[in-house]
Amino acid sequence: MGGVKRVIIFNLVILALLFGCSYNKVDDIDQQLGFYMQASKDQYAQSINKIEVEIVNNTSNAISTNLGYRIEYFDGCSWNEIPLELQVVPILIEIEQHGSHSFEIYFHHDQYYYQTGNYRVIKTIVQYNLEYPLSAQFSLISSS
Repeated sequence: MGGVKRVIIFNLVILALLFGCSYNKVDDIDQQLGFYMQASKDQYAQSINKIEVEIVNNTSNAISTNLGYRIEYFDGCSWNEIPLELQVVPILIEIEQHGSHSFEIYFHHDQYYYQTGNYRVIKTIVQYNLEYPLSAQFSLISSS
């Protein structure tokens, strides 16, 4: 009976590694759709107050978004949303065909302790009444 338990546990561990832990680069999928978001740099100091991201629209149709965003942290196995209370003004921003728009993303150090590691910003864009989440990944490194 002990051998069967070990095999089951081994299989569960393998399945968790294959399917549970995913550090997906959504960016590659986004670019295939014709629009994507990127951070201005790959790495920032842990104490940074804001970064800039840019949404690029390489399609022949306009897309739209707003000022809202969320930040997620990669814990080594999955992405976890950082609980921030953001006050976002409901402004619709249209990004013309073959155009781009930059946004400032603020780190609210009073609401969350940003440890070093991998993060991503998620923003939603709309095209033809369909919503698409875009992500821009970056790392926070020690400020010292």
